[in-house]
Amino acid sequence: GVVLGAPLMTLLGTRVTRKRMLMLLMGLFIVGNLVSALAPVFGVMLAGRVIASLAHGAFFGIGSVVAADLVAPQK
Repeated sequence: GVVLGAPLMTLLGTRVTRKRMLMLLMGLFIVGNLVSALAPVFGVMLAGRVIASLAHGAFFGIGSVVAADLVAPQK
């Protein structure tokens, strides 16, 4: 999910601001983890983990860019 999700979510997020994309990805991550936590059977839990993993790679990729922008260039 991370390998597929990072480029896919990054491409889908080109039309929104970085902050908005981070919020959407965090929401998707939360939904995936809730599905996993409340899963009655293994298949549903696995689906929740896949949903969460789609957001994982893109979130950390975009988050690193945002963090780098917050630091002064000489640091």
